[in-house]
Amino acid sequence: MTPLNLAICIAPDLIKGPDAMDDASMCLQPGRKMPTQMGGGGSEGEGAGTLVGVLEIWIRDFNSF
Repeated sequence: MTPLNLAICIAPDLIKGPDAMDDASMCLQPGRKMPTQMGGGGSEGEGAGTLVGVLEIWIRDFNSF
């Protein structure tokens, strides 16, 4: 399992806000857009800086911390 796959599995359990769409957007893979069927269609960098991206970095570089 890659760090990205593990981050994608863990992220939804860490976010439980009042708006499910905000939660879904925080669980995007970095650089990905929300699907148009889910109300997406935003800018190209919409998935930048998401919880999945942060978790991926932490998992991949845990020996450095």
